[in-house]
Amino acid sequence: MDALSERIERIESRLEIGQLPIRYAMAVDSRDVDTWLSLFVPEVRVGRDSYGREALRGYIEPALRSFRRSLHQICGHRVELLTADTARGATYCRAEHE
Repeated sequence: MDALSERIERIESRLEIGQLPIRYAMAVDSRDVDTWLSLFVPEVRVGRDSYGREALRGYIEPALRSFRRSLHQICGHRVELLTADTARGATYCRAEHE
């Protein structure tokens, strides 16, 4: 892969990763639990002893019913590409729940 192709791939990766917290916020705010669950790895750890997206569903659905509406404001993305298929990052989120 040439240098330009590598740069374009890194830019595309950063943009795609930057969409994750936005997808998360929009799924929660629209109560789209299936989309929200799809953002997690299949073996997501939930609490000390539970694993998997269905365990996570059991956690989030009651939580979503506890408030009438929510608004998540996402800003301040930081993405570090560590290898070709590994990254880490952080973002700020202001969450308002009614």
